[in-house]
Amino acid sequence: QEIMTRGYPVAGDVLFTTEGATFGFTCRIPHSLKKFAVGQRLITMKCKSAYEPIVLDFVLNDPHIQKKLSSRISGSAVLGIRSAELSKVLIPFPSIENQRRFSSIVVKAEPLIATIQDSLGRLKLLFASLSQDAFNGQLDLSRVKIGMVDFETDRKDDDTPSDAESMGENETFELPT
Repeated sequence: QEIMTRGYPVAGDVLFTTEGATFGFTCRIPHSLKKFAVGQRLITMKCKSAYEPIVLDFVLNDPHIQKKLSSRISGSAVLGIRSAELSKVLIPFPSIENQRRFSSIVVKAEPLIATIQDSLGRLKLLFASLSQDAFNGQLDLSRVKIGMVDFETDRKDDDTPSDAESMGENETFELPT
């Protein structure tokens, strides 16, 4: 039985990085890609009918499996795993029913995860922009309450400005050691 063959990857195949700083990283080829090239240091894994690509992707990223993979690394200049060693790593083989159930959950969750990640990225950009405005004195936070912090009333009892509030533009201060 042939384990590794040359061929063209297609949507759903799993790419596996065999060496370098990204050793062990995996990626399922999205259905939106129709034609592309796969470079060196990548192995394309094609699942047979008894193994779902989504499950393979998740299994290969499991810390226990990653440890097994790392134990088979060789090389001196650049550490990596040869395809012959990769094929010796035993991975779990859940029932096809459990694989299909898991895959259907992942297929439903992935768009939600992508939306949340996109929203988080936008939120971080907005926060960075607002932070710049605040540090430049262009943002009035006197009526903003964040959790239990009220910027207007949460000063020290003696109403003394904090070190950050009292610093001038070109002044420096020393951090505690």
